[in-house]
Amino acid sequence: MADEVYLISQITLPDGHTYDIKDAYARQLAESLAAGSLAFIKSTAANSTPEGVTWDNSGTTVIGSLPANASNKGKIYLVPQTNGAGKDIFAEYTVVDVSSTSTPSYV
Repeated sequence: MADEVYLISQITLPDGHTYDIKDAYARQLAESLAAGSLAFIKSTAANSTPEGVTWDNSGTTVIGSLPANASNKGKIYLVPQTNGAGKDIFAEYTVVDVSSTSTPSYV
């Protein structure tokens, strides 16, 4: 019989408090994102580039027009960056809303 592996995702101390192991919470969050709306989108034009973000498209400056809003949450926009080494390099932008009273914005 193969050795069994036992993993700890939570621990309850004698005082009755239950603690989640940080890794378990991170894994659960990653699974929920992957099952939901998490997506990587490569910016190819102004309408797929976060609003106000600029990048060079073969000598033409692209100015992003995609607004930060609830429908864009869970998406990571990959914006091309200039690089002399011939490699694809991207800046990453995602929508955040730090509180229920905040206006969503890109970071």
